[in-house]
Order: sequence, then structure tokens, then C-alpha cells
Amino acid sequence: MTTERQRIMLELELINVEQQLVLLKSLQRKCQQREPEPRRCFRKKKKEKVRIRQRRWCVQPRNLARPEEGEYCVVSKALNDIDDEMLFGYFHMSADKFVELVGRLQPFIKHQCTHMMPIDVRQRVAIALRFLASGESQKHVAASYKLASSTVSSIVSEVCKALWKALQTEFIPCPSVAQWEAIKADFWQQWSFPNCVGSIDGKLVNLRSPRGKGSSQVKNAPPIAFVATCDARYRFTMVEVETYAQESDGDIFKNSTLGSKLLEEKLDLPPPTSLPESAISVPHVFVADAAFPLHNNLMRPFQGINLSTEKQTYNLHHSRVRRVMENTLGILVARWRVLSRPLEFFPDKAIHVLKACIVLHNFLTSADDVDAPGPKYISANFADTDTLGSIQPGEWRTVVTGDTNLLDPVGPQYLSRSHSKCDGIGVRNHLMTFFHSFHEVFPL
Repeated sequence: MTTERQRIMLELELINVEQQLVLLKSLQRKCQQREPEPRRCFRKKKKEKVRIRQRRWCVQPRNLARPEEGEYCVVSKALNDIDDEMLFGYFHMSADKFVELVGRLQPFIKHQCTHMMPIDVRQRVAIALRFLASGESQKHVAASYKLASSTVSSIVSEVCKALWKALQTEFIPCPSVAQWEAIKADFWQQWSFPNCVGSIDGKLVNLRSPRGKGSSQVKNAPPIAFVATCDARYRFTMVEVETYAQESDGDIFKNSTLGSKLLEEKLDLPPPTSLPESAISVPHVFVADAAFPLHNNLMRPFQGINLSTEKQTYNLHHSRVRRVMENTLGILVARWRVLSRPLEFFPDKAIHVLKACIVLHNFLTSADDVDAPGPKYISANFADTDTLGSIQPGEWRTVVTGDTNLLDPVGPQYLSRSHSKCDGIGVRNHLMTFFHSFHEVFPL
């Protein structure tokens, strides 16, 4: 009995072992089926399909009438009829100067005529000049010329860059010693200031966010720092335009190449010469306002109240030369009205626009020296006149009434923080003594 019972128990244990083995094998099969495939080391990237947006039309329907109804057709008729008065009010230049300018820009503006309505160089120059002279927005000029706003924007950028490349070397070169001597002679002849080679000033040109760009990145863009000198005939002689770094020490003049060379006496100025009818030798100087430091080659007026007669006399002669730069900037803004308000461009484009206006100013001012019939860029009463010490305001002041972008003075905390030099004090004292004796003989 005991033996039979043991046999039965042994069989039951074997049955359990077999069932366990069967269950284990089935579980292994299920696990193998659920295991993911091993990852490959290299996977082929799927080619992304780039959807090219097809243009709905080559020319917008409202601009198809550009050859007949666009504003340029009126300009071309004026050129053919040689209507200088109309063209001068439109471009601030004569028909001959417009044709000359187009010829100078031709090598720098080239396009393949693959468009169904191509815009030639002559029309591109007309569009850019009208934008600079009128002060209207690019959208307004685009509507007048029956063009897209983006097309006018690219044309303005292209022509402004070409203007600087084509005209800068001839009309704003770095003056040589002989040219400095000629400038000095003009200041003595026209403004009775000896050994003066220019009037100098610095400005901050404000920028504004371009419309419709979502331009939060330009909202707080720094202004453009502009330092320049001019001669006695309201022409710029040296110009430096760059973005103003707000994190700098605020010394626009010293941080500029022009200012650093002047303060370090590295400009190619003529050697010191004697004052007229005097044995006193003084260096050649630039005349600036009170925001600039007093230096060996840089004069500023006397400050304070209850000044002596000698100092007042010096300040009187100093202010006459300072007014030359004031008139130069005023004429620039009065002729190129795009500068009358903050520039709605990104900084790089704003610099190109400002430099284009400056080189155009010199290009057209130089033409005034030629005795040719027709209107002048700087007419007889357009600049201030000084007759026996009486100042008659020029017509440009009426044009720029209310403008603040390029005409407001810049404080010394931005313009210059350099200290006056003892050599500069001595030079100014020599000039003060000369003017006091000169004023007694030849009163203004």
C-alpha cells in the first residue's frame, strides 16, 4: 500500500514538471515575438519636399499701366523738353546733371533684362532720387511709380550704395596739403578767419522701426553717429558715419577715426604759419562748438558770462565760421527731405542712405561753381548771409522748420569727454589777440 501511494505521488510531480516546462516555452515564444528589432546605426534621412510658392503674376495688375501712367513717364517728358525748373523742383538738379549722374552710375548698376517689364538704370536712379528728395515713404513712391514696395526698397538700397562708390573718390576725397591750403584761403577771404581749414560738428541720426516688419529687434536700435567737416563753400570735406555703440563711453568724437586722428595730430595738415601781418605762428585749426574739447588744432568758444571785450570779439569771429557747418547741415536736410525725420530703416541701410545724400550734396554744390544758366543747388538767399555783422537767415531755415533728426545739438556727454589741452589754450589766445586788433581796424 505504501509503495503504490509513493508511485502515484511521483507521477503527479512529473506531470507538474512537464506542465511547467510547456508553460515556460510558451512564455519564451511570446517574449521573442514582442521584442523590437534592433536599431540600425545608420538611418537614411527622408528627403523633405520643399514647396516652392509660385507667383500669382509677374507684375501686379494695378502696376501694368506703369509705362503709360507711372510717374516716371512725366519725368522723361520733362527731360526731353529740358524743363530745368520743373526737374529742379523734382530732383534738386538740372537735366544735364541728371544725365551725367546716370552715366556715372551705369557701371555700378547692372541687371539682366529677363523680366517682362524691366526697370532700366535711368528709371532706377529717378526712383531713388525722388525718394531721397521728397521725404515720402517707400510705399508712397512705389504707388506713384506703379511698383511694388519691395522693389522700391531694393532699388533705393542699390542706388545709394552705387552713389557712394561712384562719387566719393572725386567729391569727398581726403584733402591733400594743397587742398587744405585752398580751404584756408577761402575761410580767410570769405569769413576773415586765418589758418582755418574747416568747421566741424557731430550729430546723432535717429532710427525708427520699419513699418510692417514686426521689427522688435530694431525698436531699440542705436542711432547713427555722424562726424563731419566742411569748407567755406558749404561742402563736406571729411565724413564718418557709423552705428553709435550705446555701451561705449559716449565720446563720439574721440571714438571716430576722424576725431582720433585730429586729437593725435595725424591728419595731413599744413605746417603752422604766421597770422596775417603778424610774426606769431599758429597751427591750422578746425572750429567747433562748446561740446568739443579745446585742442592744438581744434578751437572752441569762450564760455561764461561777463566776458571781456577781447573774448567777445573772438567769439563773434568764431560763431561766423561755426555757422558755416550749421548752414551745410541745414542745406543738406532741406534738399534731401528723407533726413527730416527718423530713418525707417535697419542701421546698415540707414548709413547708405545718409552717405548717399552727403555725396549728392557735394556733387551738386560743386556744379554751382560753374557759371551756367538755370537754378542753383544753393541759390543766392538759400544760405545765411552776413552783412556787416547782421545775419540774414537763409531760406533753408523755413524749409526745415519742425525737423529735429539732424539739426538738434548733441550734448558733450555724447559728443566728447576729452579734456582741453594747454597748447589749445595758447593757440586760442593768439587768435583772440589777433582778432581784437583786426576788429579795431576792420570792424564787421
